[in-house]
Amino acid sequence: MKYLSVVCFLLASAPFVYSQAAVTGPEKYQTAYEQEVLLNGNASHLDQLMAMGDGASKERTLGVKKELDAFINEIKGSELMRAPEVKLMKELHKKVRKRFLGEYQYISPFHAIFETGQYNCVSATALFALVLEGLNIPYAIQEQPTHVYIMAYPDTKAISIEMTAVKNAYYLPSRKDITKSIGTLLELNVITEEDIRNKGELQIYHAFYNTNSVVDLTQLAGIQYFNEAIVAANIEDYEEAFNIACKTEKLYDVEKIQVFKAEILSTLFADAKFDSMKDITYLASYANLEKVDHKKVYYQYLSFLHEQLVTKGNRELADSSHTYFVQTLTDSSLSKSLSALYYFGMSEYFSNAYNLKKRLEYAELAHSNDLENQNIKGWLAESIVQSFVDKYEGEELLSKMDDYIKRYPYLETHNRFLMIYFYGCQELSYYYYEDDDGENGKKYFDLAIRTRNAMEDKEVLDEEQVGWLYAEAGAYLLRKRRNEEALKILEEGLKLVPDHERILARIEIARERMK
Repeated sequence: MKYLSVVCFLLASAPFVYSQAAVTGPEKYQTAYEQEVLLNGNASHLDQLMAMGDGASKERTLGVKKELDAFINEIKGSELMRAPEVKLMKELHKKVRKRFLGEYQYISPFHAIFETGQYNCVSATALFALVLEGLNIPYAIQEQPTHVYIMAYPDTKAISIEMTAVKNAYYLPSRKDITKSIGTLLELNVITEEDIRNKGELQIYHAFYNTNSVVDLTQLAGIQYFNEAIVAANIEDYEEAFNIACKTEKLYDVEKIQVFKAEILSTLFADAKFDSMKDITYLASYANLEKVDHKKVYYQYLSFLHEQLVTKGNRELADSSHTYFVQTLTDSSLSKSLSALYYFGMSEYFSNAYNLKKRLEYAELAHSNDLENQNIKGWLAESIVQSFVDKYEGEELLSKMDDYIKRYPYLETHNRFLMIYFYGCQELSYYYYEDDDGENGKKYFDLAIRTRNAMEDKEVLDEEQVGWLYAEAGAYLLRKRRNEEALKILEEGLKLVPDHERILARIEIARERMK
């Protein structure tokens, strides 16, 4: 895919659809000087323009500053500064071109002007802006989709200057042109006479006819970086393109940089194996872009964790990824969701190692980070059961399960959990009835029935165990000669478990007694 450059009049692919700006990614700097400048919010415009390149240094910048200051002081001391604005701009344009600009180059960093004379619209416009700044002449840098130019005296004369043009390099709208344009706006009822009185014709003219984006010198330095990012992308060096784009937004933090980064990251994802922290840093950078699909991040990380923890058992990489996400993600909701996935993966990891205590510990952490995730809920329920099903029995088992129901109310309707709870009640009811303890037998019989009724899928219960619940209750009542009660309970059981031998046998006894 070819990307659209900001430099002069380059025609390329269709424009991006813009999204919101976001936090930058992991930049790699060519020099310590570049890093110092880009991380310093108060760096000078010249430093920002000179920071690019493997030869960037404070010494080189000071040399350029000395050269620029000499030229500016030369102009300040000349008769030219007393000339009318239009003439001043014409002559100043000529002098800047003659002194500094040699050969036009499609992509050219600012420092090249002072080394080889090569320039493009970005670097030449930056140069002219620095000169105007040094001469205390007001200006505004105008950005178009594929071009930048400078306007001198924007609030009065509005002289547009094309630094890449030798002839016809400036444009000055005449008063007649401005008045005619304002008249057209009045006829169309776009503005009123009161607007003109309050704002003046020139301000209204700029508002309607000079609609290009205004950028400052810092942003222009960022555009210089952006052009380099586009060059890297167009030769398919996507890692470098992403790296430069991250540096770009420290100076030129606009929507199209975020879209460019998303495009580059999507390309990197297509070939990524997600077996190193480098890929994780790219995933985090993508996640930090606004208006991107967080589901893509979620499922990519889920796949990564399954591969590293469950398939390969590579805990070190999984741990590092989680730490990095916690430290870098800007969306707290997404961060918690990804933490839940990490803890879920760790729970599976310890399950494979038969460490049931750790499995439960991480399952609970997963649930605490994503309370509504049904897969995690199911895994936690199973982890709870696995943690004590072989350690406890009887009333101690049910007591432990009750404690977990208080902590996790959803377990009251969780089928697998309720199934184990039913078996615990059934077993206690059986033993109490067998010991002729009718009070406790009925207590756990009733609790078993309530538990079964709460289950969404009752068919998972073993029919033989359900039958035994009713059969033993009936047997107890028969022993107590409570034949009618016994028959009623036994017939209820038969509805649930037709042809259960022990229920049928006890029904026959009850009916025989009641003849």
